[in-house]
Amino acid sequence: SKYKIWIDPQHGYNIAQAEISRGGEGTEFGNDREISISTYLRNVQFKKIDDVWVTMEADYGFYRKMVAGDFESSDHHCKRTEFVLNPDHEALGSFETNFIRNGASTNLIGTPGILYTWQDGQVVDEKGRKVDLEKVKAKSKKVKVKRRK
Repeated sequence: SKYKIWIDPQHGYNIAQAEISRGGEGTEFGNDREISISTYLRNVQFKKIDDVWVTMEADYGFYRKMVAGDFESSDHHCKRTEFVLNPDHEALGSFETNFIRNGASTNLIGTPGILYTWQDGQVVDEKGRKVDLEKVKAKSKKVKVKRRK
């Protein structure tokens, strides 16, 4: 892997540009059909908000080459129209879950490939039993620690 990162000291030492190149079969998530992937971040625009430099706009994308000779590319432009530092989360209800509909698919970070369902304000398994999130996280950490011999 090759990483090039441009840091902008005049804008809070934020990343102003980046290029990442990785090569070799299976370079992303064990995808054995992939030969290489290049990712970029360019044209980054900053704005000073309450004495903090915030990234407001940028172009980003990737180019992926596959073993069979085909490719995939994606180019995007992202622009923030507003950024609030230190919002009043209680007044905004930022972390309330009452907007999630029953039956929504749910996955937990660190447990790839395992899907759960949201039901009546909680995560449940395929049999409708409440999932013990702490237990799942602990089990996931144990699996990650195991090493091949």
